[in-house]
Amino acid sequence: MAVPVISAREAAEMITDGATMTICGCNMYLIPEAILQEIENRYLETGHPRDLVDFHTVGLGRLPDRGLNHLAHEGLLRKTVGSSWDAPKITEMIEKELIEAHQLPMGVTYHLLRALANGEKGYMTKVGLGAFPDPRVEGTALNRRTANDMVELVRLFGEEYLYYKAIPIDFAILRGTTADTEGNISMEKEPLSLGVVAQALATKACGGKVIVQVERLVEGGSIPTRQVEIPGMLVDAVVIDPNQRQIIDREEYDPSFSGELRMPVPRFPTVPHDQPERYILKRAAMELKGNKIVNLGAGMPRDIPRIVFEEGKYGDYVFTVEHGALGGINPGGVLFSLQHNPRMLLDSPSLFGLYDAGFLDISFLGFAQIDKEGNLNVSKFSGKVTGCGGFVDIVHKTRKIVFCGTFTAGGLKVEIEEGKVAIRQEGKVKKFINRVEQKTFSGKNALEKGQDIYYITERCVFRLTSQGLVLTEVAPGISVERDILPHMEFKPLIADDLKIIDPSVYR
Repeated sequence: MAVPVISAREAAEMITDGATMTICGCNMYLIPEAILQEIENRYLETGHPRDLVDFHTVGLGRLPDRGLNHLAHEGLLRKTVGSSWDAPKITEMIEKELIEAHQLPMGVTYHLLRALANGEKGYMTKVGLGAFPDPRVEGTALNRRTANDMVELVRLFGEEYLYYKAIPIDFAILRGTTADTEGNISMEKEPLSLGVVAQALATKACGGKVIVQVERLVEGGSIPTRQVEIPGMLVDAVVIDPNQRQIIDREEYDPSFSGELRMPVPRFPTVPHDQPERYILKRAAMELKGNKIVNLGAGMPRDIPRIVFEEGKYGDYVFTVEHGALGGINPGGVLFSLQHNPRMLLDSPSLFGLYDAGFLDISFLGFAQIDKEGNLNVSKFSGKVTGCGGFVDIVHKTRKIVFCGTFTAGGLKVEIEEGKVAIRQEGKVKKFINRVEQKTFSGKNALEKGQDIYYITERCVFRLTSQGLVLTEVAPGISVERDILPHMEFKPLIADDLKIIDPSVYR
């Protein structure tokens, strides 16, 4: 049966007032840009559709006029639910309380889609216990306009769980590379598949419609069987956009990201010697110690592969990011969600299933705030929304977690002189504080699960114990009394055998 092929404007006209949409995409990838643009255009011209609810999994947009930013109009959007936004216009609306907003762990959003596909009303898990999603801690509402009603604490067989409630989906706005006339969709040029199948299944199970934007249309049966990602039986309409790009605003197509071809990859640029990040990451990389499956978090940790590459040990590890790529070479920077020449591209629900099953040996993650109990915040500061992304899911069962960051922020200047660390200008913002503003990571829960937790900065290393944070190492040239304790809001325990960080880190 032939699938309807419609224009992006006709797709926008299918969206009804008050509908709930699930939209695919991540950062600058896999965004159905043409359809989102026409939804915005239609609203500005006619005032419809109105009062939409957005349920997405990971932030999409990054650039101010792309992705979810197309929905950033009062009246067009009523509520947004996701793990992060990467859309500055949407986060501004959340912070100004112009719309309702819920923050969920990324893996939970994918599992909620699968639950909907199974006809279930929600998803029960231990992910988020003790952290902000737990209603005893805070809940998922991001502003006062939002009812804190998406998560309940439940007890089953004497154990605690969180029950995340699902939202029925009316429309899925998805993207692929090729559609055939029967509606089968392939993704051969896309660097990620994310959760498009879960989104399509959830939408159809709710009686909704699936619209897919692609680059090209071919005859039915032309797509090789193994390449069909979304079966035609799930697709209600196809939009052809011959100008869509693998990465928004980049003309070139890189087949090493999509796994179509293995390509020679340029040598990694080194982490600059005049930046404290280099020495934090060199010390952090020492914690690999035979750990094979490695997760990389956003921010500073994404450059761990550069340090490992310099040391000639890159082939010893399988680096992953939570969007689906396993193995390969991480490009770092704004493209860190991808991998050159990945060994495997999983869909995101499957990858988070792997994380939930405890297959990660070690995770390197960033931090913004740490308190005396080892709790950590990366998701919300003074009402400003950054989003947790996959952070809460990743820390749930990783055996060893290494948090990486500078000791202070806001103007910190550090120099290395003859292998010693010199603080030339202290940062204005303390990161080690009495109480974090939002608990993205629970130190108490980590200890109860027996996880091995480290906090590594340019000047010292802490380890989490049942007594609290313990200072275990200091950098050469650093004084505990001068450079550490005055710049913390609490006094940590100090190890009896306080060590000096291996001087080779600072060479």
